[in-house]
Amino acid sequence: KKDKKSLRYYDKQNKFWEMSDLLYENQISWAESPNAQEIFTEYAKKLNLDIDRFTSDYNSEPAKDFIKNQTNEGISIGINSTPSFFIAANPRSATSGYIKIL
Repeated sequence: KKDKKSLRYYDKQNKFWEMSDLLYENQISWAESPNAQEIFTEYAKKLNLDIDRFTSDYNSEPAKDFIKNQTNEGISIGINSTPSFFIAANPRSATSGYIKIL
């Protein structure tokens, strides 16, 4: 959830793909961190974003509502991990394994 919220607000400043790359390249450093927002703010600085705007957006109620709604929608259609895929209308997670998916 932390990364989704962060990506949404990087996109507001036209840095979605740059942030996406940073998140996935450095997932080990933030995934279990109690200070993920601090790490994301450092990424924002690297990308020359407006830090005050990013922090305000990240902590806003609309951000929390967006993540909650997206999470609930995903769960309702069978998504329980990321990344997830649908093959012939059947949900598959990346942990399903190549052979099982085929």
